[in-house]
Amino acid sequence: SDVDTSFSSKLNSDAAHLWERALGAMKNLYDRDTGLMRPKNSRGQFENYFRENRWGGAYTEGCAWHHSFPPFAIDELSKLHGGDKELVKSLHRLLETPGTFDVGGYGSVIHEMSEARAVAMGQYAHNNQPTHHLLYLFALLGRPDETQRLVRHVMDHGYGSDFYAGDEDNGEMGAWFVLSALALYATNPGTDHYVLGSPLFQHVRITLPSQPADAFGHGPREGRVVDIVAPGTGPDYVYVEKVTWNGETVSDPFLRDGVFQQGGTLQFNMKGYTGSFLTTAAESTLSPPLLMGGSGGGGVVGGGGGAVTQTGGGGSGGGDDSMAVQRLQQELASEKAAHEAEEQDRESAEAEAKEAVKVYEDSQKTWAKDRVEWQHALAGLASDVQELEGELQKSLKLNEATHDSFQEAQKGQQDASQLRTQMERELEALKLELSLEHAEQRRMGLLFKSQSEQLNRMEVVGDAMKQAEND
Repeated sequence: SDVDTSFSSKLNSDAAHLWERALGAMKNLYDRDTGLMRPKNSRGQFENYFRENRWGGAYTEGCAWHHSFPPFAIDELSKLHGGDKELVKSLHRLLETPGTFDVGGYGSVIHEMSEARAVAMGQYAHNNQPTHHLLYLFALLGRPDETQRLVRHVMDHGYGSDFYAGDEDNGEMGAWFVLSALALYATNPGTDHYVLGSPLFQHVRITLPSQPADAFGHGPREGRVVDIVAPGTGPDYVYVEKVTWNGETVSDPFLRDGVFQQGGTLQFNMKGYTGSFLTTAAESTLSPPLLMGGSGGGGVVGGGGGAVTQTGGGGSGGGDDSMAVQRLQQELASEKAAHEAEEQDRESAEAEAKEAVKVYEDSQKTWAKDRVEWQHALAGLASDVQELEGELQKSLKLNEATHDSFQEAQKGQQDASQLRTQMERELEALKLELSLEHAEQRRMGLLFKSQSEQLNRMEVVGDAMKQAEND
C-alpha cells in the first residue's frame, strides 16, 4: 500500500542519515597517533589529557580500548588503520596490553573495572557489552583461526555452570555464549550477517517454526529445520578447515540470515579430525542433536560442553538397542569426564575469583589510604595556593610601585635629555660667541699693532724734524 511504501521510504531515509552520521563520527574521532578513538573538544581538537586505559568521560563503562573498534563499517575502519593487517595488529595490541585501568571520570573503582580482568586477555573486557564483538572481527579481517581460538578460550574460562564473567544484563552474556556455541554470531546487530566461529557441539538442530503472513507482504512460511554439525569438535579440535551449507562450500566468513531461514545443514569440518563426516542428515553417524526452537522429538539429557544425548525419537542416527546403549554409555563417560574437567575449571575459577576479590579489596584499601593522603595533599596545596595568592598580591603591588617609579624615572630621563639638548645648544652658542670674540681680539691686536707702528714712524719723523731744527 501507499502507507507501507511511505513508511519503508522513511525508514530507509532515517537509516541512511544515521549511517552517514556514524561513519562521519568514526572518521572524525580516529586518532592516527594512538590508533584509537579519541574525544574532541568543542573546537574540534583532540582533548589534551588522554590515557588509553582511562574510564569515563567520553567512554561509557569502558576506556578507549573498548570503544575504538565499531563493527558497523569494518571496511572503513580497516582503511583508517592502514589495511586489514594493520587492524589485526591493533586488535592483537588490545589483547596484549595489560588490563590496568584508571578510574578517570568515575572517581572510584566500579565492578566492571575489576571484573574486566577475569579472562586475563589484556584490555579485552568480556564482562561488559562494548567488547563482545571484538573477537569476531578477526574472522572478518581474514583471520578466522584467531576468532576460533579466542572465542573458545572465552567460552572455556569466562563461563561455568554457576557463573558468568560479568553481569548477565537481561540475557546478553548468555546470548553471547549460545550464539558462540552455535558458531553463529551477529557481530553487527541489525544486519543479516552471522559471522562464523567454532562450534561447541557436534550436532545441534534448530527448529524454525512456521509463520503466517505479516502486514508487510511477507507471505506465510512453513516450518523448517537447520542442522549445525561439527564432527569431532572438542578441546582437541578447535580450528575449522572448511564450512559447507547443504554441501556447498561457504567462502565468506559469514552466513546470511536469508539463507539460514531456508533450512538446511551447516557443516563445520574441524581441522585435523579424520573421523566420519556428514553427507546427508539421514546418513549422520553423529551424536543425536541438541534440540533448539520448537518441539520435534524426545527430551534432551546432558549438555554444558560435553557430548549431548537424547532420549526418545526425533534424533538422527539409528541402530538397535545395544548400539544405542553402547553409545549412551560412551556419551555418559564423556559427559562425566567433561563434568570433572568442568569441576576443576570451576574450582580454578573460584580460586581466581577469590584472588580477584582479594586484589579488589586490597586496591580498595590502597585507594582509601591514597585518598586520605590526597586529601592531606590537597589541603596543603590549598594552603600553598592561598599563600601564593598573597605573595602574588604583594608582587602585583610592588610591580605597580616599580612601574610608577619607572614612569617617573623615564620622565626624569626625558627631562634630563631635553636639558642636555638645551645645554648643548647653549654651549654651541658660547663657543660661537667665544670664537667671535677671539676674532675681534685678533682684529684689535692687528689694529693696535698697526697704530703702534704708525706711532713709531711718527716718532722717528718727529725726532728727525727736531734734529733738523737744532741743526
